[in-house]
Amino acid sequence: MSKGEQLGILLDKAEMLHNKMNNIFLKQGSTTPDLGFLSPVDKEEWNRLYELSKEVSDKICKLING
Repeated sequence: MSKGEQLGILLDKAEMLHNKMNNIFLKQGSTTPDLGFLSPVDKEEWNRLYELSKEVSDKICKLING
């Protein structure tokens, strides 16, 4: 698989995670991305998605720079 294909897959995954994170706020009726508005369960899920998003971002950086 080429670097371009790998990058495309990682960017798609990053977008999917970002959309899931935004949907957590939208589900609560909040347009403000403030974790204080979330229930403990939603906050935990948002944090889990955030950690996954950071991992994907790191992989994108390594792919581009390496």
